[in-house]
Amino acid sequence: MRAFEIHAIDVEIESGEGISEGELIQILRGIITALDISPKKKARLYKILDKLEKIIAKENSCDNKKPKQEDKCEHRIKHRLGKTFLRLSATLNKFVKKNLITKDEVNELMEMVNIIKSGLSN
Repeated sequence: MRAFEIHAIDVEIESGEGISEGELIQILRGIITALDISPKKKARLYKILDKLEKIIAKENSCDNKKPKQEDKCEHRIKHRLGKTFLRLSATLNKFVKKNLITKDEVNELMEMVNIIKSGLSN
């Protein structure tokens, strides 16, 4: 069994503030760094996270469009996000099947992913 340990990080969140999706992705990136997997496998996960960050950044550009174009833009962004989250989940499940990471590690990562998803759907 692999040793997997996440160190506590002290964070202060002022009232009225929250953690942005970008910050959550950075936390997820930190968790992946702590995983005991090859750099090549980590790079695969980082690439998916990079794609998520790009899509989230593009989400804000939809607000500057006309109403009809804005709806189309938002739909396209939602679709891309959904596909990317599915790809991340599938990749993690492949790693479990190959015994590269444990199911507990995947559950922890997927908790973070679900927090990011819920933040994006608001």
